[in-house]
Amino acid sequence: AVYGLTPSAAAWYDDFSTYLLSIGFTRTSHEHSLFIRGSGPEFIAIALHVDDAKTFAATRESYESVLKA
Repeated sequence: AVYGLTPSAAAWYDDFSTYLLSIGFTRTSHEHSLFIRGSGPEFIAIALHVDDAKTFAATRESYESVLKA
């Protein structure tokens, strides 16, 4: 386990960003820690920072669809 070590945040980011890309998210070209998917009521954005994520969704349904993925 690398939890708490310097490489742990980079490993978490690599694993999580690979997962997001595999379920249809796109990494933005201006901010590589911001991932988006869909538009309108299906829009959802996830911002990654170190070993944390913030999720922004247009609707509860779009948010819950990511939790189920």
